[in-house]
Amino acid sequence: MGTTVADVRGWLYGRLDGLPAVVAAYLTVRSDDDHFMHFCTLLERRDSTAESAIVKLESEMEKSHPALRFDFTTIHLLGRDRAQFIPPEAHFVKTA
Repeated sequence: MGTTVADVRGWLYGRLDGLPAVVAAYLTVRSDDDHFMHFCTLLERRDSTAESAIVKLESEMEKSHPALRFDFTTIHLLGRDRAQFIPPEAHFVKTA
């Protein structure tokens, strides 16, 4: 059995607790390729410390799940409503 979105969510879950600047994070899976996941983090504002930690986390995620391919996005909300950036098919990893 291959790695599932639940496996990746579980792997991420505790790792995001140490990043309070991340107000939400989610995964989506491509409908035509369940080995391709998109990981998105949402920050209220620009935060170079949090952004560096997210890049490190993303690198660890790729190494820990070599059978999967990932796409990564970090969105700076800058006062915008986060709901407009979260698709209906999102698998939440963190919500504020």
